[in-house]
Amino acid sequence: MANKKITDLTELTEAASDDYLEIVDTSANASKKISLENLTGGLGISRMVYFNPPSTHPDYTQATFAVGTHTVNANTKFGVPLGATGVIVLMSAQWDEAAQTSVMALRAKGDDANCVVSRALVGGMNINSNGSVPINESGEFDLYFGGADPKNKSVVVNIVGYVI
Repeated sequence: MANKKITDLTELTEAASDDYLEIVDTSANASKKISLENLTGGLGISRMVYFNPPSTHPDYTQATFAVGTHTVNANTKFGVPLGATGVIVLMSAQWDEAAQTSVMALRAKGDDANCVVSRALVGGMNINSNGSVPINESGEFDLYFGGADPKNKSVVVNIVGYVI
């Protein structure tokens, strides 16, 4: 490495949290290594990773759900890696009748606060929403339905990306 310029090295296009960078420790007047995780963790930096195309799962494509809270595991169902702290979601549902109280919402696991809400403001039409929701250390978040059940086989949930 002593006879190579940095510009001659092979480029790494996606760094993992355990990859290392060279850094000069000015207090010790020495070159040292630092992991990407330690470098960005100290700065409070999060990284968004996008799926192209969005990640889907048969359980959440033209699905049927009843009123209530349903836990979604973004790790096992959508391929979001453990260690991610949130997901970016596209969701859609349809209700037979318009009703302000009929909702589909994304929530942090075990929380009552809605992060993203779709309301049945129009009957017989797909209601679409997108947004982000935090996930727990197991990759889980809650999908909540209130008011009336959405129409059979009308619910779609796609994961567009995640925060790590």
